[in-house]
Amino acid sequence: MKNFTFILLVLFASVSFAQNSPINFESDGFGADWTWTVFENDTNPALEIIENPDSSEINTSDSVAKFTALQTGNPWAGVESAHGTTDLGPFVLDATNSTIKIMVWKSVISDVGIKLVANSGWAQVELKVANTLVDEWEELSFDFSDYPNPPEAEGQYDQIVVFPDFNMDGRGQENVVYFDNITFNPSEGTSDEPTTAAPAPPARAAEDVLSVFSNAYTDVAGTDFNPGWGQSTVVSTVEIEGNQTLKYANLNFQGTQFASALDVSGMNNLHVDMWTADATEVNIFCISTGPAETAYSLAVTPNQWVSYDIPLTAFAGVDLADIIQLKVTGDDGSPAIYLDNIYFYKGEGTVVEDGPNAPIDFEADGFGADWTWSVFENDSNPALEIIDNPDASGGNTSAKVAKITALQTGAAWAGVESSHGDTDLGPFVLDETNSLVKIMVWKSVISDVGIKLVANSGWAQPELKVANTVVNEWEELTFDFSDYPNPPEAEGQYDQIAIFPDFNLDGREQDNVVYFDNITFNSAEGGPSDEPATAAPAPPARDAENVLSVFSNAYTNVEGTDFNPGWGQSTVVSTVEILENHTFKYASFNYQGIQFASALDVTGMEYLHVDMWTADATAVNIFCISTGPVEKAYSLPVTPNQWVSYDIPLSEFEGVDLADVIQIKFDGGDGSPTIYLDNLYFFKVPTSISALQKNEFRVYPNPVTSGTPVQFGSVVSQVDVIDLTGKLLLTKHNTSSVKTDGLKRGIYFVRIQSEKGKIQINKLIVK
Repeated sequence: MKNFTFILLVLFASVSFAQNSPINFESDGFGADWTWTVFENDTNPALEIIENPDSSEINTSDSVAKFTALQTGNPWAGVESAHGTTDLGPFVLDATNSTIKIMVWKSVISDVGIKLVANSGWAQVELKVANTLVDEWEELSFDFSDYPNPPEAEGQYDQIVVFPDFNMDGRGQENVVYFDNITFNPSEGTSDEPTTAAPAPPARAAEDVLSVFSNAYTDVAGTDFNPGWGQSTVVSTVEIEGNQTLKYANLNFQGTQFASALDVSGMNNLHVDMWTADATEVNIFCISTGPAETAYSLAVTPNQWVSYDIPLTAFAGVDLADIIQLKVTGDDGSPAIYLDNIYFYKGEGTVVEDGPNAPIDFEADGFGADWTWSVFENDSNPALEIIDNPDASGGNTSAKVAKITALQTGAAWAGVESSHGDTDLGPFVLDETNSLVKIMVWKSVISDVGIKLVANSGWAQPELKVANTVVNEWEELTFDFSDYPNPPEAEGQYDQIAIFPDFNLDGREQDNVVYFDNITFNSAEGGPSDEPATAAPAPPARDAENVLSVFSNAYTNVEGTDFNPGWGQSTVVSTVEILENHTFKYASFNYQGIQFASALDVTGMEYLHVDMWTADATAVNIFCISTGPVEKAYSLPVTPNQWVSYDIPLSEFEGVDLADVIQIKFDGGDGSPTIYLDNLYFFKVPTSISALQKNEFRVYPNPVTSGTPVQFGSVVSQVDVIDLTGKLLLTKHNTSSVKTDGLKRGIYFVRIQSEKGKIQINKLIVK
């Protein structure tokens, strides 16, 4: 934003009025005659006030603002009102004036930013919220409740700045954005208490319900709704439309103590209704003697009653025949919540015994081939095809697979979804045996794959996204839904799956064909296997001078190594054979050492490689140790139930004498998990590749965290990202940056070609 010299015309000792709003650009409203200044937008075409181009759905206004974000403009190009009393006018942020809403109509997905500025120019950083819809109106909310007022004597803002198309990746074209109806909390405000009672529960037979608190049923006797557990929560019973309701004010946590233990082993679900204006996180616990307790997170939708039907299977580890207490916890802001209709119940349709119809393998005698698949947001929406497997080798020997063509003109989130009901996926609930979804994909590009689960009502949480890491071969991706709640409807079930095969907000440079297959919901045996079914990936061929192997079938290992020195560990070490490949198994793992017969000199090497598989470990560290002992840990990010390959720069073991490596150690095994290890070796990159050039293009940041863009300082003709085996992972043309989404921790090469054909190669480290 441009810097301006401001002249303070009026000193305000106090504010007896709020800002001029809503900003609706109508002739008899605010905004249309304000002095709007466009900045950082190349030639800075003026803001236009025009007729609403789409006066339907949520915005029927006559006039709106039109902003053209030029391709040559900065990502933070925007428009600002004038300081003083004529435009927005002075105001302060307070409890009744901290939420700003704006309606936008955009043809692209990108951030919208809003910034508030004092007359002196003082400001905090802008807030940014991305639109989720294109080519239709959408209202975005910006929460400034944590923002301070200006430190000047007046403590007032008097300017608003709007960034309609804030995209650090740049624009592929000029983007026209319409915006309208900027409000500073509605004038009538939002009530901090419900005005209607909770929904009335259905009629249930007495033997099918065990009620804790509800006007609809007979409650168990003697319950203490406010035991003294040291909580700050203030408990009261209020009447809303003649209905008794529990109110928890100033909530941090709150218990409910039963006069005697409840046996709910014959029930299926726990029901509760909740209303809140300001809570952001609420958990409910069932507690049995011990105490043994398990939390369930209630997805919060503010300012309305939400009904939750929680399968009792969600309270794993709790003795359902011995429920002595319930507990509710809230976020750190001491919110207020209202609760009603707390009861356990059983009934038809509340428990799904068989789970989803899976695996989805697209075979004639399996699931998926005859389902009703609908393609969405893919321009002309070419239908999903069920075809012969085009690459029946490697990881997928199925006869049939699904084929979707992600069109260049389609949306980034183009995808395909099954139909609701019993015929396709069928109803199911997420639980501890049914929370991992796996899918095999074959792609020619690196991009996210998204999976979304949807209830029959349309209720859903955001999709999970995982990027493929290989191209032109089959790869299995794992999606962990264990932290996702079940739908809050009475059934608490999902019955639809949506797949986004090529989710790339950078857009596509061509039509991308994606094949997918073998979608599983944990293994058919009732959960993922606790041991690998496939061997670790075979290492690439390396010349003897470029590798020093500790344990691998692929290379000659150093002699005399003690793989189980007696260091007092609980770990049980064995060598198992997986598809004829020898693999280390560390069972009951707490820590484990490897002792070399004589010290290794690895100063001529660059990296330490290891492959690891685990079903239950959550944290694993690897150490290099030199005489002293001097040791340094490196944390291996854990992805359960699949082999993960790690290439660790030896520079990560700072302080260790690399000419005198006497031991390797693994630790982090809290809970005594089991891990499998293979292909443990030091290596260096062949000279023909590692003779890296330092020329006109800078590669920064480097090292980089996965998901962070790598910049080159100027636009280059072509960029290729290559792994250590020489495999091409992605290519970009005419760009000044490249994303690292989907790149695992390790070493890569960036091949940069200038417009004049000059080629530069740089090593890239992804942390």
